[in-house]
Amino acid sequence: MAKHDFNELIGYISYYFGVIYVVIAIITLLYILPDVASHYHQVLSISTSKYAFGNIVKEPAITISIIAIFFIFIIISTGSMFSPVSGKYPSFGRSGNIVFFRLFSIAILAQLIISLFSVDLPGSAASDLFLKKPLYYQWFVMGGSVIFQSIFFQLIPISAMIVIILMARKSFSRTNFINMKIGSYGTKVAVVIAATIIPSIIFSGSVYEFVSALLTFLILNIIYLKSGFFRAFMVNFTISFISIFSELFTSMPILSDVFTVFLLVTAFIGVMSISELIPAPKLVQNTDPDQTKEDRAREYALKNRIAADMLWIRSACPSCGNVTFHVKEDGDLECTNCHHMVERNAIGDFNVHVVMKGPYSR
Repeated sequence: MAKHDFNELIGYISYYFGVIYVVIAIITLLYILPDVASHYHQVLSISTSKYAFGNIVKEPAITISIIAIFFIFIIISTGSMFSPVSGKYPSFGRSGNIVFFRLFSIAILAQLIISLFSVDLPGSAASDLFLKKPLYYQWFVMGGSVIFQSIFFQLIPISAMIVIILMARKSFSRTNFINMKIGSYGTKVAVVIAATIIPSIIFSGSVYEFVSALLTFLILNIIYLKSGFFRAFMVNFTISFISIFSELFTSMPILSDVFTVFLLVTAFIGVMSISELIPAPKLVQNTDPDQTKEDRAREYALKNRIAADMLWIRSACPSCGNVTFHVKEDGDLECTNCHHMVERNAIGDFNVHVVMKGPYSR
């Protein structure tokens, strides 16, 4: 199988696997929702420190707002995958789905690596302590964490950095802001690193937590800049809720093993997709009109050059006597005066040999 065909296959597999993960996450969300509704008062008593900052409890407005924003973001991010192919903004448009889902598989790979040590982290969503909590607690804390991380760790800081960069470059506009047109690859790398390291340091209490946060925010921020905010939110939401989904099947070994194999295959796809994190080499656009014209001339001359020993012209046009000609693409001659055409292989008295000179003659 050719390398190109193999990469296409990996891309399509990652796409369908990613869609399955999104469906599983949404089903898990809806499955636990009735339990959340029946324990509404207990949900109100959950401190914001469990998923964000502060210690605000028993505030219905905050709880309702978090749930409302959570569902709005899920609807928008899910709908983005089915928007028109010619999506105007990064989060929307099916044309970028293959790249997005390959990045998604890398995020799954990162979470599997994190899970190797996250069982020892009390605050981790994969820890035994957290997974022993009631489902409504897991549901709300997961949802609150996704909203908090997406808005306060990604949307606000990255948007602020994009605004600063665009204003410094004097290219700030609504379109440039939404499409994150901040310049070179190096600039985007700097934004990703800043948006990854700063929150990882601030909100980590141990080396394990730091590494976990670093891997999580790194891939989410890369997805943010490559595929848009709502796609990054979708990955964060999906990964959070499939961890609850996998816990629901711990009492069913066969299904649990099948899902584990599914995760490992996705992780393999993630390894094969790491190349998506490296930019493909691109031709640098030349903004100098004269140089652009020069490059076009060079390309045309090299493509259409004719051997010097094939170029013979008459000393004068047989129609009007003019002595200057244009050499056409196929080697025919056009009189510059009367535009009489002389075929390259025409029979006649030829006494002027045209020798090709200049930077494109060889």
